[in-house]
Amino acid sequence: MTQPPSNRSRQRRMKTSSQSGLFPDTGGVLTGTVDRIRFRAEDTGYTVLVVQPDGDFPPVAVVGYLSSIQEGERAEFEGEWKEHPRFGRQFHAILSKPIIPTTVEGIEKFLASGTLKNIGPALAKRIVSRFGADSLDIIENEPRRLLAIPGLGEKKLAGMVESWKSQSEIKEVILFLQEYDVPLYLAEKIFRAYGAAATHVLRENPYRLPTDIYGVGFRTADRVAQKLGVPADAPSRLEAGAVYVLNRLGETNGHVYVPMDHLIAEAADILDAPRARVGEAVASLQKSGAVVVETLSSPPAGGEGGES
Repeated sequence: MTQPPSNRSRQRRMKTSSQSGLFPDTGGVLTGTVDRIRFRAEDTGYTVLVVQPDGDFPPVAVVGYLSSIQEGERAEFEGEWKEHPRFGRQFHAILSKPIIPTTVEGIEKFLASGTLKNIGPALAKRIVSRFGADSLDIIENEPRRLLAIPGLGEKKLAGMVESWKSQSEIKEVILFLQEYDVPLYLAEKIFRAYGAAATHVLRENPYRLPTDIYGVGFRTADRVAQKLGVPADAPSRLEAGAVYVLNRLGETNGHVYVPMDHLIAEAADILDAPRARVGEAVASLQKSGAVVVETLSSPPAGGEGGES
């Protein structure tokens, strides 16, 4: 009687398959061309890609928060290989970097993929036949030259240029954030919240993140700020830290108010900042209306001074 293979034998076979060359031995980096988008959640950007790796390998699944990556693009993914119990071996990407195609063949495939609005395979071939390896540079810098292509009018060109601009913006933001070690899932959230203004917003005040984006806390914003070079004693950091501590004390202990001295001491400890500077930050928050400070006639036991 024939019996199905045991889990152990299946595991051995999977390991043997990967070792025999079915999957590229790339460690934590995978480079290839996106054949198609198998799945993409529009609300989160979580994506399952089918990627053709460089070299003589069959297509592989790449998963992660990859909404900026489109069909036909070449990209470098950083992450790790994992074995999914149902879908098998997948590359889980935590970072991605688009690789602009430079060959005529690669450019034509990219343009024909549908990434840009109003361009299909036939028009892509005509564009590349006329402009060759300069095609993408023409789209970026001299798009009106494309009007010389038969079948490409003003209306179609406008849609194509707008699509190119939109794709460029999201890639610029994602790459900017990845330079500062912002994980892809968070980069997606930031872009969805701020759009093309994301880099400006973060450079101006990364401590807006906890207020503007659900699920982003002070510690995450603080890591981003440090990567961006925000000074440890910046007023924006001290104010955001004081609010974080105030909320945490309220949630942890169930308080509707916190003694001022207690708040300043806790915040100074977490922020590794002088108490006097934290006190100035709280005063600034009071002035702006972000916190309310009241002086009680009979402070509770263990509390001194005002309550916030």
